[in-house]
Amino acid sequence: MLGLSVVLGAFGSHGLKGLLTPSMLDVYQTACQYLSIHSLGLLLILILNITTKFKISNASIYSLLFGIFIFSSTLIVISISELLNIPGLKKLGLITPIGGVLMVLGYLLASLNILKSIKS
Repeated sequence: MLGLSVVLGAFGSHGLKGLLTPSMLDVYQTACQYLSIHSLGLLLILILNITTKFKISNASIYSLLFGIFIFSSTLIVISISELLNIPGLKKLGLITPIGGVLMVLGYLLASLNILKSIKS
């Protein structure tokens, strides 16, 4: 996922510059930023789960994974919707907050799992 964020970011900076409006390029860059940052968060949680006594639930991990995917992918599709010339793609913006909620839920569950592990 981190590698994908690099590839998508480079494509946005070099391949989409001039093709997208500045506001849609910002949306695209936001998608890449969130993909990168939250992939690091997920990686940290996975490392903690494997290398420490903290047992982080699969619900937390999958919530983060699906949240990152939904949030970033919908923003990318929205940003390039004018290039694709497919009416209605911007309506995917209604789904984007679900990805954000799943990411928050994933971090919340991971935090609760860690606190529970500390108390045990």
